Amino acid sequence: MKQARPELLLGTTHRRKTGCGSIYVTVNKFQGKPFEVFISGAKAGVCSQVMCSSLGVVISLYLRNGCSWEELVKGLKGITCMAQGEMKSCTDAIARAIEESMSVKEEVVEWQN
Repeated sequence: MKQARPELLLGTTHRRKTGCGSIYVTVNKFQGKPFEVFISGAKAGVCSQVMCSSLGVVISLYLRNGCSWEELVKGLKGITCMAQGEMKSCTDAIARAIEESMSVKEEVVEWQN
């Protein structure tokens, strides 16, 4: 059963370099687990941006229906982009951002230059 979205969620935004350029993956958590994912970057209006945005919707639906974030990461991690000569794909970058978000404490914000 799909969980309703709370009014306020905390999360982290991760910048990842991919064969399509940099993407930004925002992972919001609820009750200590990933709850929704927003993906932006690449070039606006390009197919890769549309695919990343769409993938964020699908991942969010998956997570909001109580499915395992660990299984999601396991399935997405390691996918390469053949068009970019075996570089890690946007999908791999998204999986790694979700995984990394689980080790970040929401109350700790550190500025890095």
